Amino acid sequence: MDGKIYDITDDSGFLAIVDTNSYIPDTGNNWYFEQLIHHFKTQMQDRKLLIWGTGCENTWRVQVHFKESKITGFREVLGTITVTCGQLLLTNYESLSMASQFEDVQLPEKHQQELLFKIPNGDYLCRMIQICDPNQPDIEKQELKTRVDFMIDLLLLSKRTQNIWTSIPWFQES
Repeated sequence: MDGKIYDITDDSGFLAIVDTNSYIPDTGNNWYFEQLIHHFKTQMQDRKLLIWGTGCENTWRVQVHFKESKITGFREVLGTITVTCGQLLLTNYESLSMASQFEDVQLPEKHQQELLFKIPNGDYLCRMIQICDPNQPDIEKQELKTRVDFMIDLLLLSKRTQNIWTSIPWFQES
């Protein structure tokens, strides 16, 4: 398997990729969870963000490819994102919610600089693959250095497609 690998913490059960140039984080400092979820959906429909449920809290290993891989996994989903500043950020719910709540929190946060990856501007089809069932009893015991939890294939599109996320994959709203 080729592609750059990123390690990212997840204390809430969500990971995301975001175009930090076009993403609008501010929902006000008195938001509630449902309001923030609605905001995420709006940003996904505008192709500025793709956020997905991970199934549990963990430190995840995410491999990013700029070509189609033949990898299959436990589950997968397709979506589209538009790159406007030559880079995307792999991030988590914690950083997105902090940026929504506090004006002085900018994405990427200082501790997430290594989670930025360069990618030419354009519209991309994103294939998100979760390799293993997150409810496997041994998922947290696996050695982080030897596993890959998520694969992200980013394919430049010649024209826009309708793979717009209107809900957060792998997250059940109550």
